[in-house]
Amino acid sequence: MLKEFVDRIVSLAAPNMKKVGDWEYSDKPLNIVQFPSPDPIEMNSLSGLVEYLKKGKVFDLGGAENLIVHIKGPIRVSLYSGLNINLNRHEYVRVSHNMPQFPFNRHLTVEEFIIGLQAKFRPTTDLAEVLKVVGNVKDEHVTTMKDDGVSQRVTVNAGAANVENKIVPNPITLAPYRTFPDVDQPESQFVLRVRSEVGNIGCALFEADGDQWKMEAMRNIKGWLEYETKGMENPPVILA
Repeated sequence: MLKEFVDRIVSLAAPNMKKVGDWEYSDKPLNIVQFPSPDPIEMNSLSGLVEYLKKGKVFDLGGAENLIVHIKGPIRVSLYSGLNINLNRHEYVRVSHNMPQFPFNRHLTVEEFIIGLQAKFRPTTDLAEVLKVVGNVKDEHVTTMKDDGVSQRVTVNAGAANVENKIVPNPITLAPYRTFPDVDQPESQFVLRVRSEVGNIGCALFEADGDQWKMEAMRNIKGWLEYETKGMENPPVILA
């Protein structure tokens, strides 16, 4: 009991400060008083961020004069202040892309696959070819030719009374909607696979670019923001 009493008295005493060379030391931990930090404004478009930069009010909470746009990924961008006296940054705006995306790397029914392609991809020549193949495939005839993980041959309806074998195109270049709609959607390569599943056809797209599309999407976001903020009196620093 006596030890706890003494320790309590010592803890309430003022810290002892001592300078050694260029460094100052204390015998007790000291906590700096933090600046208040606002909650970030949640947005879903880059256009909203640009409008905020041009018309919004940025409160001077220390370091507000040096704004930084940090592109954290293809679906996340934040607006930060410069460093304040606490060596922290305030996050003023947080932009997220929350649109549903195509379920890659798993087999879907033909109907689910076609709907997903039409709703969640930018129209391209390769997309039209995939829709043509998958939309006419016959449930009972899916054969594999030299199954090396790439080439497949499927039986498709070529006309009212005509059936033909057709090579599934691989790899294919497609542009799914995976980043903010304000910018160009990056193209990347996919492997299309078709298989029979107890009387039903299963179709899948497997990503084959090693996530390189993410880097391209971030470059597209940076280029778009730099163009939209060009001419501002105090343009933000844009980091990707």
